[in-house]
Amino acid sequence: MPPKQPAVRVTPGTHRKATAAADELDLTLQEYADAAIAYFADRGLNPVDARVREGTLIMSQIKKLGDRVFSYLQEQERTLLLTLLETVVRTLVEVGATRRTVELLASQDQEEFAALRKRNNAAIDKDVETILSGVKRPGQRGEKGEKKQN
Repeated sequence: MPPKQPAVRVTPGTHRKATAAADELDLTLQEYADAAIAYFADRGLNPVDARVREGTLIMSQIKKLGDRVFSYLQEQERTLLLTLLETVVRTLVEVGATRRTVELLASQDQEEFAALRKRNNAAIDKDVETILSGVKRPGQRGEKGEKKQN
């Protein structure tokens, strides 16, 4: 006489669901039940609250991924876009300074030109710094008690 197989009692509704799911996957009821039990046992999950836990885990992973993407975009903004903005602003300020220099040079000699150029370069640097003073630098944080790095 063959050894008796262990039996598990389930409600009729659960039996119908398991049978339908096993048929849909072309598995026997035993194969389906073995796989389902192994799934929960191997992962240390409680099948009664698994839906809540699984949903919470998925939401947590989605949030972490979203935070990583947002952090990446913020860093790009602070580094790449700030550099581009500074270049554009510097170019605009230099165009204005060049226009003033050309007008003044029409009647200036070389010594006065060198002094004027030095003053204009200092003015350009000051103008760029003034314009960009409100822009956050790389590594700088917001105002909510977070430390700022200069």
